[in-house]
This record gives sequence, C-alpha cells and structure tokens, in this order.
Amino acid sequence: PIPCVPWQSQTSGQYQRRVHGGIFGLDCEKTSYFYSTFGNALIAMGSIHWSTTLVSASSLMFLCGCKYFNAPRWFPAPFILMFVTTMLSYFLEFEEMGIKIVGDLPSGIPAPVTPQILGSSNVIIQGFIVAVVGYVGSLGLAKSLARDSPFPYEINANRELVAYGMASMIGSFFSGFPPADARGRSR
Repeated sequence: PIPCVPWQSQTSGQYQRRVHGGIFGLDCEKTSYFYSTFGNALIAMGSIHWSTTLVSASSLMFLCGCKYFNAPRWFPAPFILMFVTTMLSYFLEFEEMGIKIVGDLPSGIPAPVTPQILGSSNVIIQGFIVAVVGYVGSLGLAKSLARDSPFPYEINANRELVAYGMASMIGSFFSGFPPADARGRSR
C-alpha cells in the first residue's frame, strides 16, 4: 500500500503529498478514480497517523489564515510555510516520528538522455491534444497578462509556439515536465 491523499488543496496539497506522505498519513490503496480512493480512505480511517495530521492541519490553517486575514500580496506565505516546516522537520526529526519526508535531493542538472518516443498511436494522439490545449492555455494567459501590464507589449503567437516547442523539446532530454501556464499564480 502507498500513502493515500484524497483531500488536497491547490496550494499545499502537492507539498504535503511530497513531504508528509499524505495529509492524514493514511495507509490505503490509491486508485485512478476519486470515489474508489475516497472509499478506501474512509475504510482506512483507523490507520490515521496523528503526527502527520497535526503538521498538515497546522500548515493548512496557516495558509487559510493568511488568506482570511488578507496578508499582503508580497508576503510569501507558501515559502515561509515550506521554510518553517523544513526547519521543524530537521530539528524535531520528523522521520523518527513516522512523518514521511522527501529526503536527500540530487543537486545540479541531470545528464541529458535521449527521450524514448515509443507508444501506440492512441498515446501519441492524446499527447498531441494535451500539447495543443497547453499551448492555447499558455497563449491565452500571455495575452491577458500583456493586456493588463503597465508596460505595453505584444504577444506573437508564432514566437510563443516556437518557444513552447523548444522548451518541450529541450526539457525532454532532461526528463523535465512539459511547460504549462499557471493561471492561479499569475495575478
């Protein structure tokens, strides 16, 4: 069984998933369907890891408190949360308390490798559709940011497509994620 994370917030869910092994530390099977994962989580409620739940709940309360009390836009709440929980993890030895942590991260740039372009035509077609949707979303975001910017500049769709394609192509040699827009982080 792997740690199960059926409840995630956009801001801290992925962080909690990587650092704490799930918001509640449940030991249940995660499926590709929300309702079956949710059901498995309900069945596994007896395996809640209370230290993980405490760290997760306090992290969510901090982030929600910053939003509720209208912290200024320049206040880096997610960064502060990450810094504080990292320091707490080190000094309180979270790993010995049973809270899962990331561990050592490799430094530097990984060596480039030739990407494998194998797959059925179905996978390639779906990948193409995802790439087009990602490009259109990024282009729309770039145009809206250019429109709202105090500095006038124009967005050239052809140049954006070339940049998007080059970023995807070069990133594929380093096992990178494909580029995409981040609407929630761009205002």
